[in-house]
Amino acid sequence: LHEKSRGPQSQWAAYIDALPTETEGALGWTDDDFALLEASGSAAYRDAVEICELTDGYYDDVSSGISFVLPGLLPKGFLTPQNFRWAMSMVHSRALGLRGWEGLHPDGTQRFDLSFIPYADLARHCLDDQATASWYLGDISTSTGGQDPVGFCVTNEKDLPAGTKIQWSFGPIPNLRLLTYSNTALPNNPNDAFDISLTVDDDDPLRDAKLKYLLMSGYSHPFGCFISRRDLPNVPERLPKLLAILDAKSVDELTEEQLRRKAAYDTDEALLKYCNERLARYRSIDDLQISDKCKINVEALRICSDGEVSALTDLCNYLRAQL
Repeated sequence: LHEKSRGPQSQWAAYIDALPTETEGALGWTDDDFALLEASGSAAYRDAVEICELTDGYYDDVSSGISFVLPGLLPKGFLTPQNFRWAMSMVHSRALGLRGWEGLHPDGTQRFDLSFIPYADLARHCLDDQATASWYLGDISTSTGGQDPVGFCVTNEKDLPAGTKIQWSFGPIPNLRLLTYSNTALPNNPNDAFDISLTVDDDDPLRDAKLKYLLMSGYSHPFGCFISRRDLPNVPERLPKLLAILDAKSVDELTEEQLRRKAAYDTDEALLKYCNERLARYRSIDDLQISDKCKINVEALRICSDGEVSALTDLCNYLRAQL
């Protein structure tokens, strides 16, 4: 936003002028888009809501403190919710994840930072097995003669004939995240994911006891997570215990010993029941009313939803085989 506010005086003016002027992904969607997403049953709905809530929370924090921390950084009236959403959508859809750019964490592990690499984001993106190039941080001092030995390097993944288009992998990102960040989706994405969202029923006679035990066990309430096709059949380790807590029929079952036993033997059936109920909530995109105010990429939503159903069906088939 700072560089954008500087207009032609910014050294990055040409790059900024090449960026889309409209907010991309969920941050630019209308109420009609969210209604369509919710009706479809896609896990992208929860992801989109969370992205918008987080972004609006960031805006509140930044707008209330920037005049004290960085006075004069932006012209008066430039930091608006709309401009902030636009800037965040550019980060979501274009920033590249770089390891080691800022050194190491205090514990010695390598940092992972989001950075804009102007013009590098113009390369096409694809699935892992279709990538023709990759990027890394490397020593470029010998080739440039510059003082800074670290730079952004691109290398080919295979021998490429002249004229081959440069494209690199999105990484292990599910379609629901590609949809909400970039309004796109990849057919046959091996990283397709669906959501698991679990809660204690309001009329559950053990509600208070279960909520207390969930808190003691380090779970949030309601509990939500995304499970990708790559996770199958290795369902996240914490899920069986969580299901055991929610499925408890008496206070006596809410002990570590009982929960461990129940998690080991009884949760496949409970998870299968949940997954079947989750599958029933999906609706064909062709059966939904699509408003002319919708900005969402309907074909991408179709690909995303079909991938979630396929991944969830795979888990159901696995669980049936265990029973």
